[in-house]
Amino acid sequence: MDGANSMFKALALQTVCLLLFVSIHAQAQAQEPQKSLYAIERQVMTVHVRADGTYEEKIESVRLVKSAAAIELVSQDDLDFYSDRDTVTVLEAFTELPSGERIPVAADAIRVVDEERSDGAAMFTSLKTQVVIFPKINVGARAHSTMVRETHTPLFPGHFVFRRAVSPSVEYGHLEFNISHDPALKIFADSRGLKGGRISDGPDGAVRYRYTFAQPVIQASENWQVSTGDFGPYVHLSTFENPLAVGRVYEKSAAPKAAVTLEVKKLADEITAGMTDAKEQAQAFYNWVSQEIRYVAIFLGAGGVVPNPADQIIHNRYGDCKDKTTLLIALLAAKGINASTAMVNSGGAYQIPRLGSVSPFNHVIAYIPQWDLYLDPTAELAPFGTLPISVSDKPTVITTLDRIGRTPKQEASTNWVRSVIKIQIKTDGQIAGSASADYAGPSDYSARLTFVDYEGEYKEKLVQSHLRANRQSGVIVRPMREI
Repeated sequence: MDGANSMFKALALQTVCLLLFVSIHAQAQAQEPQKSLYAIERQVMTVHVRADGTYEEKIESVRLVKSAAAIELVSQDDLDFYSDRDTVTVLEAFTELPSGERIPVAADAIRVVDEERSDGAAMFTSLKTQVVIFPKINVGARAHSTMVRETHTPLFPGHFVFRRAVSPSVEYGHLEFNISHDPALKIFADSRGLKGGRISDGPDGAVRYRYTFAQPVIQASENWQVSTGDFGPYVHLSTFENPLAVGRVYEKSAAPKAAVTLEVKKLADEITAGMTDAKEQAQAFYNWVSQEIRYVAIFLGAGGVVPNPADQIIHNRYGDCKDKTTLLIALLAAKGINASTAMVNSGGAYQIPRLGSVSPFNHVIAYIPQWDLYLDPTAELAPFGTLPISVSDKPTVITTLDRIGRTPKQEASTNWVRSVIKIQIKTDGQIAGSASADYAGPSDYSARLTFVDYEGEYKEKLVQSHLRANRQSGVIVRPMREI
């Protein structure tokens, strides 16, 4: 026994050493400096905010091509803006060759294009992009640009928000933020990983801030990493002291849109005819709104942050996340069920900033306090009570309750896939059998998105494509059951 124990101890020690070596090696690889393909040698953003929240932002940038792989990236400079709120002017743009020669950007290489970011859904937006296309960009060349974005209509009247996060995967020689504002405007400041802060006031009494940053060594980005704002350096100035302050402004404009009108009451009665249980009624409203109101994103004027009235949404039979949530809240209120808008991020952000900002909140859903239940009526195929992964375990601003919440985590007990495969191998080598799969939670929602369009002949094609992928042939002897 002593010999066996010694052997086991030796094997255990070797295993621990091996795991330790693998861990140290992996950490060393992760910490190795990454070679940058291009560098932002110099970027200076100068912002002045007026007392009414309007502002001017000047962006000066010099980018160096260090690898042929970055030519396409550096050969074009983009600046997004909203045509109904902003104007953009290109003051200067030229290519500096390694020899020092400067080649100006031609007038016809400076143009405005419409943005297309709807992921296939209908979208109406004033979002545009000012595009500058640089000539003769090659390794060693530098792209110089100076642009000014004038915001004449703030998204929230009388408010200002400036939030910029710095990606650890981009090389910066010198990054500088110079921000000043009228002393009549109360602005809060927050930053992480940058040098600087408030400096002496300007000669006209303007409150001023300056932040600088350099990043000569970069880190490679990871697949499925969280939002840069969750962990990277940032600067954030805002008239909103905290995220709840943004929720209050949103609620002030959104609450009247969810009024229980005669039209809303009539529709609520029709949808819940014969139902007396409150939760059954809530499920009926959720199913109706998610399936009957077509998703159309409308980000024109104040449409980015103000929903349409419930009556108009019923009449149009379309709307975006704000509209669908507003209508759902109105229908619930018609039956005495209190609900609130919940602002949430549907991307990679799992934290909210200390100060108030629209970003990272890019989505709204509904929250019913009496059941501690979140509903996303935009996810039209998600069963009642099921949230997509994109909004699971995320912080929320519950606007009516004026508090921070959090959507539920995914649990193994409610998010699973159960597959059953039965096969019979016959004496002649043929195989007969059946396969079935059951889904629950977000896995159910994902499966619905995958298979919803497989109808009629597509069901046959689905099976045949799987058989071909495994170099097999066969026939369906029993139709697939409906999802």
